[in-house]
Amino acid sequence: MVIPIAEFVSTITMALAAPVRTKPKGPVKPDSYIVVLKSGEDMEHHIEGITRISARSPGSKFSINHRYKNRPTIVGLNGYSAHATGASLSRIFGCPEVEYVEADGIVSIYDGLHDANGGRSTEFNDVSAEIRNDPGEPGGPGSERPVEIGVMSTGVIQSHSAFMNEQGTGTRVIEGFAVNGGNPWVDTNGYGTKVAGRAAGKFYGPAPEATIVPIKGLHIIVPAGDHHEDTSGVSPASAFRSIAVGGIDCRNQIAAFSNYGSAVQLFASAINAPVPTINHAWGFMSGTVMSAAWVAGVAGNWLRHQQTLVTPRELRETLTRYATRDIRDPTGKMKWRVLAW
Repeated sequence: MVIPIAEFVSTITMALAAPVRTKPKGPVKPDSYIVVLKSGEDMEHHIEGITRISARSPGSKFSINHRYKNRPTIVGLNGYSAHATGASLSRIFGCPEVEYVEADGIVSIYDGLHDANGGRSTEFNDVSAEIRNDPGEPGGPGSERPVEIGVMSTGVIQSHSAFMNEQGTGTRVIEGFAVNGGNPWVDTNGYGTKVAGRAAGKFYGPAPEATIVPIKGLHIIVPAGDHHEDTSGVSPASAFRSIAVGGIDCRNQIAAFSNYGSAVQLFASAINAPVPTINHAWGFMSGTVMSAAWVAGVAGNWLRHQQTLVTPRELRETLTRYATRDIRDPTGKMKWRVLAW
């Protein structure tokens, strides 16, 4: 079941120039922080100053991991992530140009930091801060719920550190699904693992506690749509690697409502298809969704007899190989009528 992902909220006070945002439990990168500067502040000048302090302070460390300014994926964020300890970290907290600092890990996106009158103390090296949970806010104690994120792609490597628990003994990537005995934990392309990490990776994903369900090699058959228009730019018919199915009537002509176009190569009956109803009876339904359902059944019946993995392209070619090319669409192109076999 898909449910909203819970937020974690903390409130903090400290006698420093920069507020601190952090999550008091869960994995964080040791001595790593996200530093956000106030609007208009010169980030490079700020970094140069911290670097000088680190160079002349024994035991102090400061190194930049990422710069976020002007990156198209993070609009308007003037800041960076860095590894910082000792005098360098203390200086960051004391800089008037710093808007706030976050522990680099599982954090809360929460705009209104409140004053905390009590709580427990946490340590950022030699810098202390007051932190308490705010049970009255969304995502407070007891409001967390498990959530699963399905990644329909090339598979997900379940042993990657981005998905392992703190002890390294378990993974959040469950077995998932793959067609024809394929292994959803094998990702020879790497694309699926990247997508899963972006969504729920331990260090950079917004949902680092979610369970990941890899879905590999599914065949996607979709209705062309019922607006009698070209499917160019129409979703889902124009989606990459989907098999869009248009509708025909009892005379094997394109139904008056069916969409068409270069993305629609296959057609099947769309008029008065017999269907079960919710009152345990039978009725009739028209539309390209009925056409797509028919083709999905034909494809499924063929796939169950195959002994090796079938790619979406191979399935499309097979459907056309056993179809009859006798449907002319409004553009004058001849298309295939899918037959059961």
